[in-house]
Amino acid sequence: MLFIMTPEGDRPVALLRKPRGLFGRAKGLLGATSLGESEGLLLPICPAVHTFGMRIPIDVVFVRRGKVVRVVAGLKPWRVAAALADTAVELPAGTAERFDLTSGTNVRFNTPLCREAL
Repeated sequence: MLFIMTPEGDRPVALLRKPRGLFGRAKGLLGATSLGESEGLLLPICPAVHTFGMRIPIDVVFVRRGKVVRVVAGLKPWRVAAALADTAVELPAGTAERFDLTSGTNVRFNTPLCREAL
C-alpha cells in the first residue's frame, strides 16, 4: 500500500504489486490494457522506468528516502523517465493529480501489504 503522510494521518493511495524476480521486474506492466483506479506497481531500487511495449499511459512517482522527488504524469507508451530516486511507483494516469502527489510529498510504503506479482 502507498500512503501519503499528512498531519491528519496517513492517506491511502493505491494497493501496490511488487514484481517477483528479474522476469517480473522486466515485464512490469507490459501488455496491461488498464489498471484499476487504486492499483499500482512498486519498483524498489529503480531510478528509471520505460514504457516500451505498453498500451496505456501511466503516472510514475519517483521516491527517495520517503519523499517524492519527481512525478511524471501521463507518461505515454514508448517513453523513458528517470530521477535521482531509490524507488519508482507506476500508477494509473491521473492518480498523481487526483491525490496531489508532487515533489516534496512525504509517502510511505506498507510493504507487507504489497501483493507479490507473478
